Amino acid sequence: MTRRLPTPSLKGVVLSLPVFFVLLFLIGPSPVASRPIQENPSSPSWDSACYMTNEQTLAFLENIAATYPQLATLTNIGNSWENRSLWLMQMTSAAHPLPKPVLYLVAAQHPRDIAGPAVLLRFLDYLAHNYNVDPDVTWLLDNRSIIILPVANPDGYYQVYTNSLNAYKNRNNDYCTGSVNRGADINRNFPFHWNQGGTSNLPCDLSYPGPSALSEPETNHILDSLVATDTDLVINLQAPGPAILYPWGYSPSPPPDAAGLDALGWNLGRLNGTPRSSVRAHNANGLISGILDDTINVTQYSL
Repeated sequence: MTRRLPTPSLKGVVLSLPVFFVLLFLIGPSPVASRPIQENPSSPSWDSACYMTNEQTLAFLENIAATYPQLATLTNIGNSWENRSLWLMQMTSAAHPLPKPVLYLVAAQHPRDIAGPAVLLRFLDYLAHNYNVDPDVTWLLDNRSIIILPVANPDGYYQVYTNSLNAYKNRNNDYCTGSVNRGADINRNFPFHWNQGGTSNLPCDLSYPGPSALSEPETNHILDSLVATDTDLVINLQAPGPAILYPWGYSPSPPPDAAGLDALGWNLGRLNGTPRSSVRAHNANGLISGILDDTINVTQYSL
């Protein structure tokens, strides 16, 4: 199957502008606190005042949707294992009808990657406040649709926020029952070459991909929303270090369009300071990138 790559006109805007705006709002005004944060993965220690809870995130999204109804549409795409909602925001100008090329931004599949939701909320805030102010933002929302899923794993995010746990998986208590390590890694639960490398069959391991592909409610909701929005490009915010990752993960052999994937990834990397050697293929299978490549034929990067 030939992957649907962004067109040249889409490439210049969907890649360059969002990364530029990410850098801008990281150092500019924020809807949350702007103090620097230090994290220690082996012993979580962070200032919770600098991040939003699930409840605060929803209130922020609802306020944006109510304040900017001509730009923002908020949707509950489904519930998690512990019955928390996955909230998705679409940002585009209603004055300029769809269809438009779609950029899909997702964070917190691994909830210990705590910066991802804050980054996306800052980006959302910047777009909302600068439409008809900043000509680049205005053009972007007039001509493109930006989909933002700030917390893909709300159960795990709740645990990180309330208990300072180094949570990586969802909270499905059918696996590693009763343990802080319970659940499945939803990022490895997508069906493309599911459980064929870079995973563990031990339910208490961090890389446990679930008992079968799409066994987790969160994974199903994400996939359904990607199909429903007819997405053109996906940026998955994680914390892989200074790296930009692209398919494949299940095989050392490059995909047929590896040169194009690498070139687009390097265009991103040059904007955010990623070393050239860190723009590379992923090292695990069954990831969100796999299902996009194989099932709905969309390009994806993890940052």
